[in-house]
Amino acid sequence: MDLLNIHSLKELKNIMDTPIDLGKHKPLVLIGGFIGSTVVCTMIYNHFKQNVPLQRRIKEYVFKVFRKVPIVKRKVEEERIKTLENFKEEFLKMTSDIQEFPSLPTKGLKKDEDGKQSGTVYNGDEELTKLISNVYQLYAWSNPLHPDTFPGVRKMEAEIVRMTCNLFNGNRDSVAYRDYGRNVLGIDKPVIVVPQTAHAAFDKAAEILDIHIRHVKVDPITKRVNMRAMKSAICSRTVLLVGSAPQFPHGSMDPIPDIAALGIRYGIPVHVDACLGGGVTSISADTHKYGYAPKGTSVLLYSKHEYRSHQWFTVTDWPGGVYATACIGGSRSGAVIAACWASLMYYGMDGYVEATRKIMETTKYIVNGLKNINGIEIVGEPDVSVVAFDSPIFNIYHVFDGLKKKGWNLNALQFPSCIHLCVTLLTTQPGKADEFVNDIEELAQELIANPRPDEGGSAALYGMAQSIPDRKVIDVICQAYLDSIYVTKDTA
Repeated sequence: MDLLNIHSLKELKNIMDTPIDLGKHKPLVLIGGFIGSTVVCTMIYNHFKQNVPLQRRIKEYVFKVFRKVPIVKRKVEEERIKTLENFKEEFLKMTSDIQEFPSLPTKGLKKDEDGKQSGTVYNGDEELTKLISNVYQLYAWSNPLHPDTFPGVRKMEAEIVRMTCNLFNGNRDSVAYRDYGRNVLGIDKPVIVVPQTAHAAFDKAAEILDIHIRHVKVDPITKRVNMRAMKSAICSRTVLLVGSAPQFPHGSMDPIPDIAALGIRYGIPVHVDACLGGGVTSISADTHKYGYAPKGTSVLLYSKHEYRSHQWFTVTDWPGGVYATACIGGSRSGAVIAACWASLMYYGMDGYVEATRKIMETTKYIVNGLKNINGIEIVGEPDVSVVAFDSPIFNIYHVFDGLKKKGWNLNALQFPSCIHLCVTLLTTQPGKADEFVNDIEELAQELIANPRPDEGGSAALYGMAQSIPDRKVIDVICQAYLDSIYVTKDTA
């Protein structure tokens, strides 16, 4: 075999050493051939270097052509308009008894004339609400972009990062991170590897920052990321591995130590949503959730200063002066920073430990209760505070609609079809967990005794959404929903 290889190499060398008689070819032909070859090679290179895989691009192109067929185009537009009108009607109905202001009022409103607010809350503590309101009032006009003008806000933000870092056992260098791959590794088309169950925010960031994202399959039973698949997804352009602790849909914890070990082995940073353990280079935690701070506050931590430095943005030759920001946003509200700091100080370590104990005990109680209900199956392994469930007997979205009528507001999930409850301090109130389990048992018994067709309601909506192979059609429907959010009576 070695002799054959040597002989082949000698032949190749002879061919390469043979002089080419350029006189047989016209200069323009040679130049044209060179340019043509370069263009073709560049096109092939760009095809394989794009963020979207070739197979997916071919599929999307076929669907794009299909959507241009008049009858298909008309049907998609009809569905978009129908969805838009339905959401418009629903949103306007919610505020029909409240005065609307499409333009600024001539005179300012009195305090008792403002509107109403509603939303998902993680803590309904009245004393904390009053504290946050008072703190927000004190710092309503502050801006952390100017730390010299608002030194107190700068101090509080630094302490929020430091306190959160200590909570996750971070060392002295732990703080934040971003463009490491492009600036240090020289990778112009970076790739991040994430589980299928990672938060959609990663897809959003990848699109905004022009980063290729590879989704890795998860275990069909535990819903934890498949480590063999994650290893196979790593390439020379991979700049980040992602794990969830826990993931949003089913509440399962990805094997963070294994992901961290994989990152160490290949020298790739590892990002996790709230976890402990060596090998992890960045952690993100939403203080506006289980930190019980106002919405709009999150913390990003990193294990080394070298990662954090790639998050900073500076412009040194701007006529307006030297400009530097720590994140995408320039001017920010110092009030939410102060309110977040106040929330952390209000609870303290003991308070958060006690709240966590209540939430995890309630989660376990609900899981055990649901396991005893005929027709209900737990999806994944609820490790912390999210309980996802489906049914092998009936369409689980009928349960979703039934719970909504009983006053429960859950999340409907897809791939696979299921729904989940995110347990908060409000769920730990006496009797709430029992009420939830009993309501589901009642609905399950009713659906088993009286099966329903999958027509109308969430069953039809989510069933249709999952069955459409062209996801761009679903994009159009989602955009109609977003359009409806900004509707007013005069534009409806």
